[in-house]
Amino acid sequence: MDVFAYDFLTGSLGSAPLLTIPISNTIPFFGMEQLAVHPDGSKVYVSQPGALNVYDVNDGSLLNSITHPSIVQPTGVCFRTQ
Repeated sequence: MDVFAYDFLTGSLGSAPLLTIPISNTIPFFGMEQLAVHPDGSKVYVSQPGALNVYDVNDGSLLNSITHPSIVQPTGVCFRTQ
C-alpha cells in the first residue's frame, strides 16, 4: 500500500509515495472497504489474511494485529461514529 501526499485545494496527489506499507493480497469484494483510516487520522486498519493490522500513518510501522480464531479472511473495515 502506497501513501501519497494529497492537496485538498487542487485534489492532486504527490508524484511519489511518502511511504509504503507491505501488505498481503486479500480477496476483493466490491462495495466493501479493505482498509479504514481512524477518525483522528493517526492509524490505518488493513484487512489481512487472519488479522486486521493497525499501522501508524506517520511512518508506516505496524502497531498491532487484531486477531481472533473467527478472523480468517476479513473483508471489510469500518468505524462506528456517534
